[in-house]
Amino acid sequence: MSYINPSYSEKFESRHNAPDQKQIEEMLKVVNAKSVDEVIDQTIPAGIRLKKKLNLPAAQSEYEFLNSFKN
Repeated sequence: MSYINPSYSEKFESRHNAPDQKQIEEMLKVVNAKSVDEVIDQTIPAGIRLKKKLNLPAAQSEYEFLNSFKN
């Protein structure tokens, strides 16, 4: 039986899977766009986008989030 171990930890960097700059450039070339913003403009209709910025709390580090989540 598997379970979640709340004390397990590993470095975020070792599991982060966002594209690096080279991968982004390759993607932009394939989709014939100059920027990721241009891809978004071409993909998401303006009528369904928010007109203002989201009202979000300040960002937390992974450590801060996990610490608050565990308490």
